[in-house]
Amino acid sequence: MDAIAQQRRDSQDLFEQYATRGAKLLFMQIPEPTDVLPDVTKTRVLHLLTYLLKMPAQWETTCPLLLRLAPHMEKMGHRQDWLALLQAGSLVAERQHDDQAMVHLALHIGYLHQLGGEFQNAYGWFKKGVNYSSAMPQKPMLGRLLNYQAYVAKLQRRFEEATHLVEKAMRILPTSDPELAHSYFILGTIAQAKLMHDLAVQHFFSALHIRQQQGDQRRIARCYRGLGTAYFALADYVLAIEYTEKAVVLFSRMHDISEEAVAIMNIGAIYLQMGEVNKALLRFRDAEPILRKTADKVHLAMLYNNIGYGFQMQQNWTAARDA
Repeated sequence: MDAIAQQRRDSQDLFEQYATRGAKLLFMQIPEPTDVLPDVTKTRVLHLLTYLLKMPAQWETTCPLLLRLAPHMEKMGHRQDWLALLQAGSLVAERQHDDQAMVHLALHIGYLHQLGGEFQNAYGWFKKGVNYSSAMPQKPMLGRLLNYQAYVAKLQRRFEEATHLVEKAMRILPTSDPELAHSYFILGTIAQAKLMHDLAVQHFFSALHIRQQQGDQRRIARCYRGLGTAYFALADYVLAIEYTEKAVVLFSRMHDISEEAVAIMNIGAIYLQMGEVNKALLRFRDAEPILRKTADKVHLAMLYNNIGYGFQMQQNWTAARDA
């Protein structure tokens, strides 16, 4: 009986050795977040993670692989499937008392909840990340987590709290930290929500200037999209389309389907306001399958509202009702 148990332990040890060796090899095959992740690599990593997350002793190897994959999965539109793996990772990290990992995982888990319109869960995870970071001597990613927490507060229309959190982040962040661009971006969205659109433009340009110096194409695209929405609110439709189209080009280049879909929807909304209903509906139809795939409840609701309004403008009452 002891011999059988020993044989099982030896087999398990051997399997874990192969798994960790494979994890290290796959880690090197995952490109930077700005590059495209090959589907074959993604499939192999996901398959391996399902086993590694059941091996607490191998967390030191599993955690870097999980975090390396995270931005790619977000960009490719994975939501509930990826959220389940991240949450499994957070359980291991808590048991291992890996506070550094919990800071990073809280950010990624909170962001997925935010994208799914689950703002209370998102806020809770960002706050958890803030608490973990605040308790550590170096306070890793504290400014970034405060920014994310602020943005969710803005989405919940708690503007005073959102502004307070952003200002707290800006006091913490070094003057050379590109995360300050995110702070300005959030201030721009708060200004928009308060109908202070000229101020929003100023904040978005401040964010864009920092991002252009940094060279982060994904976040440059977000700044373009923000400027597009601000100019749309100012009824400068030419500039609104110009900046939003720039965002679409960059998101498409990076294969960031969820962000691209939101920008495409925004262009449709601009055309709708201009009275070019057919152009608007074409854009909405382009965005719809992607938003459905990514389960983006917030933007899907906006999309269907816009589609219904477009059909009303065409006096197509049946289609408007069904939108």
